[in-house]
Amino acid sequence: MTIITGNTNVSTNTSVSFTLNVTPTTTRISFLSKISPSPDWFVGVSSFDIVDGNELIESRSVRLYPLDAGSDSGTSYESPDSPEPDGISQIQGLPFSSGTIQSTQLGTFSVERIN
Repeated sequence: MTIITGNTNVSTNTSVSFTLNVTPTTTRISFLSKISPSPDWFVGVSSFDIVDGNELIESRSVRLYPLDAGSDSGTSYESPDSPEPDGISQIQGLPFSSGTIQSTQLGTFSVERIN
């Protein structure tokens, strides 16, 4: 397992790249990035498999939408803590959309095989 940590402030039109070595037993990628200043909003990917059938994928992209960890109630940055966590869910509506059900895409996670 490889753990990469950082304090990178990523803003609009900014990208962050990492090179990872994989083995036959390490073919899944998980990551998250906090959406500040919210205490429990984030984007991320869980157990993204870089193997399709028996072959490593050449490239793949996943759209990233805002997620809510469910530990704070309400829809604003100042909302109180939830008495019990609600579970992770995609944020729908404000402040990430203008009243529509679909949230705005906040980023893209891309994987590309380099050797």
